[in-house]
Amino acid sequence: MVDVGGGVRMHVMQAGPADGLSVLLWGVKDPILGRLLRRTARALPQAPVTETGAGHFLQEEVPDEIAEAIAGVATKVRATADP
Repeated sequence: MVDVGGGVRMHVMQAGPADGLSVLLWGVKDPILGRLLRRTARALPQAPVTETGAGHFLQEEVPDEIAEAIAGVATKVRATADP
């Protein structure tokens, strides 16, 4: 659990060859978590941040950006995987 402030704690999972590999996609219009971006980014300093104009349901509002982020992580995992 990572304390991101404001009484909010988030689960952070890392495993396998992607250990330590993280990315944050953030809906800046999210009425629940939008205000916690800076704190979360400080809690996960290794994670690049992509801010979107979405609200709370990024998977519905910006699916292309989510797909791009997943593809980017998969590319990094493949590049670091043992042959």
